[in-house]
Amino acid sequence: MSEQSRQGRQTVYGEPAPTSHKAVKVLTAATIGAGLSLLSGLTLTGTVMSLIVVTPLLVLCSPVLVPVSIALFLAFAGFVFPGG
Repeated sequence: MSEQSRQGRQTVYGEPAPTSHKAVKVLTAATIGAGLSLLSGLTLTGTVMSLIVVTPLLVLCSPVLVPVSIALFLAFAGFVFPGG
């Protein structure tokens, strides 16, 4: 009996039982993980909703936006990669 009381808390397999410090670490990690998962889901939802709202506007403006973006790309490429 006295040997068991000296050894402290132990599990059946001979490893020490988890302390309250380890339990707090696990609880904190689970809380942070759940919070970050919630924020990730909200971000994804906001992104999808924004795309749903903006897509018709982009389709209507694409006859103007595509040539303008091509011209801007060519002008940018001309300044960045001068041949000479």
